[in-house]
Amino acid sequence: MACIALKLKNYFSEKNWLSVDVIKVEKGYYEKNLTWRRDRLNAPSEAYLCKSMIMENTAFKPEYESKYY
Repeated sequence: MACIALKLKNYFSEKNWLSVDVIKVEKGYYEKNLTWRRDRLNAPSEAYLCKSMIMENTAFKPEYESKYY
């Protein structure tokens, strides 16, 4: 697993965000149809699929709300 994915999994776990899962997908993922992507992610339906962009605040200070946005 990529380093950032592992950092995120640890961060979510520390925050008790138990319903979050980080899955690294292969190149060409977005060129595939929704049914293929649903199956790749083991999602119950296409309605569960969403795009997310998570950025790490590299200048994070404890008084900030979150290290990731």
